[in-house]
Amino acid sequence: MMMTVATEFPLSLLFVYGHLKQGFSLAHLNPGRRVPGEYMTRQRFPLVLVGPAALPCLLDRPGSGDHVIGQLFALSQPMLQALDRWHRIEAPPGFARGPLTVRQLDEDMPSSIHCQTHLLQADPLLAIDIRLGPLPEFDLALAADALRSKPH
Repeated sequence: MMMTVATEFPLSLLFVYGHLKQGFSLAHLNPGRRVPGEYMTRQRFPLVLVGPAALPCLLDRPGSGDHVIGQLFALSQPMLQALDRWHRIEAPPGFARGPLTVRQLDEDMPSSIHCQTHLLQADPLLAIDIRLGPLPEFDLALAADALRSKPH
């Protein structure tokens, strides 16, 4: 789904599931405009907490895990590219931005919304330090636990 603003610059929708959500510790790094509501993936994905810092990662393993709850943000291409750099796209362990279909949670007859998200391209042959998951949602309680467990 493409959105436009008065300046007619096209905006893309990004599904955000971790610390970059509104109200979370790294939200200030997310330059996007929040689309009202909560959203859930149409397909199941494993949302896991990875490594000593318990970072939330959506594994690129569609069909396994849970329907994941998150937020949608409208971003320009330069904004998306900035978040790609923050996610270290194509650098090991291998995040990539890919297509995703979500639905709004509070609608009676929700339609499908096409968007993008950042997925961890987990090689099944490489060990991933999964601390917790799969989870249906990364919430504020998990975020607080992750911050407490962060190595100093």
